[in-house]
Amino acid sequence: MSDLLAIHDALAAVTISMNDGEEIAAWRLDEAQTRVVSAHLPTRLILPPGATGGSAMERYEIVTQGVSKVVWRVADLLLYENIARGGGPKNIWVRLTEYIAKYVQTLTVNKYLSNGRVIGFLPQAGVFTWPAGGEAYHGVQVVLLVEETICV
Repeated sequence: MSDLLAIHDALAAVTISMNDGEEIAAWRLDEAQTRVVSAHLPTRLILPPGATGGSAMERYEIVTQGVSKVVWRVADLLLYENIARGGGPKNIWVRLTEYIAKYVQTLTVNKYLSNGRVIGFLPQAGVFTWPAGGEAYHGVQVVLLVEETICV
């Protein structure tokens, strides 16, 4: 049986540490809020499968009878700063680039998430709205590829 919720919770438990000591934590699926106040920024949102568009699964493979491997596409969205705050991209891009480097470093060490294993990820810095149609934030969206072996 798949344990996708435990994989999400394990990812949410990972904290990204920036060079200046700032710790960026995440909200689990059941903690996500429709409005993010600046006191909570920066924060990460672990999104449900398929939330970024496309399939929740990258691939599914039957290994033997009763054993399958699935590669999930799990989205981790960093909301760093509301764009209305100002400062412009020149000031924020350095910080988002540092975040991506720290994310890679952190997930290289913490690649096992519950019974899943991170086998790749695709980070993208940009401006994101939260929730859909809501406020715009400078941030980074990371789509992780997490492999899980399922036994039935």
